[in-house]
Amino acid sequence: MTRARTLATWLALLAAAACLSVLREKAPFPTSVFRIDSGVSSAQFDVQLALMLAGVALLQVVPPRRARLVVVAEGCACLAVHGVVGAAFAVALVAWFFVLELPLPRRLRLVLPVLLLLATGLVGGRLAPTRTFLFSALFGMRLMMVVWDKWQRGWPRGRFGDWALYFTSPALVVFPPYVTVIPFYERHAGSFAPRLDVERARLGIGHIGTGLLAQLALWAVRAQLGGDHGWLGTRLLDYVILVLGVARIAHIAYGLTLLHGFADPRPPMRAPLLATDVVDMWNRFQVHQKDMQVAFFYAPVLIALRRANRYVAIVAATAMTMLVGNFAVHFLLRYVFALPSFGERLGPTFAFAAAQFVALAVTLCLGEWRRRRKRRPPRGMAGFAYTLVCWAATQAFTAVVFSW
Repeated sequence: MTRARTLATWLALLAAAACLSVLREKAPFPTSVFRIDSGVSSAQFDVQLALMLAGVALLQVVPPRRARLVVVAEGCACLAVHGVVGAAFAVALVAWFFVLELPLPRRLRLVLPVLLLLATGLVGGRLAPTRTFLFSALFGMRLMMVVWDKWQRGWPRGRFGDWALYFTSPALVVFPPYVTVIPFYERHAGSFAPRLDVERARLGIGHIGTGLLAQLALWAVRAQLGGDHGWLGTRLLDYVILVLGVARIAHIAYGLTLLHGFADPRPPMRAPLLATDVVDMWNRFQVHQKDMQVAFFYAPVLIALRRANRYVAIVAATAMTMLVGNFAVHFLLRYVFALPSFGERLGPTFAFAAAQFVALAVTLCLGEWRRRRKRRPPRGMAGFAYTLVCWAATQAFTAVVFSW
């Protein structure tokens, strides 16, 4: 980059960091989503911001062979802000790597991550339940991603450097990603390019700015909470608040991930409030989670049933994704670390999954029927009215289901 562009980049980064610091100091700005916060003080958060700015700067000047070490050291320093609990989980992460390298039978290797999560949850849930819940959001889903990747590739021997780079990526330590920014394991280290170019700098800062704008929009929407909005109106308002609350963290974490040299090709969100059906919703909202669940649950069932009736295969694959997959992603990974809430949240979790399963299965089967019959949606004013009705129905349905 030219000197002018480099200077503009750093001024934009400093301004973004200052905004994040003020938000943390003066307003209710958590560092994660779904009411999971990192629990650090404003001063500790400022230390983490300073570490990330220093890390991005160092990556532009150190030799490429040292770049990984800079990222891992920076991530460990951000994790060290959590004190003894952070150190304990760092030790657990190292232990997980070596346990997964044991030459065990294939089936046991697949069960082993669940046992590791249970053991960590039982121990951590008794000693530090709140922080343990946080660290499940930090590391649990990425552990699933690593195991899936190793299983797909025939359990090759792991490289500790790739493991460390995956779990200590600084932005994903400071902003616990849960289901918003979950890179595929095999792509993460391979995509690492520490030196910024104009396009990645623009994208990274743009996403951070989008996250800050989402925070401003969230304040404006919350100002409307007073008064009577009716049953559906209240749920729509809560749904918009949820989307904006996820967007502010997802875009900020994704932008910082790009600036640290990781180039995941898909942003975590793409205006979900514009979705016109439930399939489009999951292609726009929590995109990385959708990609992960399609790879883990949907595609394998669809492939296994490729000789069966196409609609039966779609329904079965959707059932596996929304009922089994959602249990693993939204329930096991969260509440195994908060055991008192396990039974309390089981019913609502499955009710949410069942409603989404029915809506997704119907939408996917209808799309397949249209594809086979070569039916096109209406055009002109009829098409506009049809799209408007689909959009309203999708947003209302999602708002009601997300309120469960």
